[in-house]
Amino acid sequence: MATKYKTVLGDTWDLIAYQQMGNEKYMKQLIEANWPLSDVLRFDNGTELVIPDIPVNAEDNRPFWHADDETVWAEELT
Repeated sequence: MATKYKTVLGDTWDLIAYQQMGNEKYMKQLIEANWPLSDVLRFDNGTELVIPDIPVNAEDNRPFWHADDETVWAEELT
């Protein structure tokens, strides 16, 4: 179940994702859940945001730019 969060002065999307969802990689889901505010870079005090649930398949903690193919990393090590 999604929760609510009230921003503090200076909050940013990545900071909120990290503090509330455990990882800044969830910033995209956070912005999508609060689309009317997507143009905000730094928040003022008291803006209410929806914090979406973390996806079920969240075991993979690698950043999105890492290749899904493990052989790429194995080749670099040899």
